[in-house]
Amino acid sequence: MTKRFILHDQRQIDSAIDYIKTIELGGIFEIVIRKHIKNRSDNQNRLYWKYLEVISNEVGHTKDEIHAYFKAKHGIWEVKTVLNESIPIPLSTTKYGTKRFGEYLAKIESEAAVLGIKLPNPNDVWLMEHDYFT
Repeated sequence: MTKRFILHDQRQIDSAIDYIKTIELGGIFEIVIRKHIKNRSDNQNRLYWKYLEVISNEVGHTKDEIHAYFKAKHGIWEVKTVLNESIPIPLSTTKYGTKRFGEYLAKIESEAAVLGIKLPNPNDVWLMEHDYFT
């Protein structure tokens, strides 16, 4: 059983406390409170994959290859112990907060500019996806 609360005002705090009071003892429970970091937005995700599509069309690699390239070059790495060995593993871009993912997109935009690749304006991507140009 997992219950999650995002606490942004007193009402949510009261709701979490009320829920905790209903827990019947008899087991071991863990309560963790940490700062909430919103994962990348759907708009950021759509823009990212549009960027990858444009770049892949220009350079002749698949979107997945371009994704792996940028993740390896500009991504966040964690050191994990696997089979008793510490190795660096790239963090999935789906785990990036909106701020970090914005910084990641800026690095991709910069690298595309150096390669002479014009990426679509984020507003144009939204308009295309909502059929404003058809």
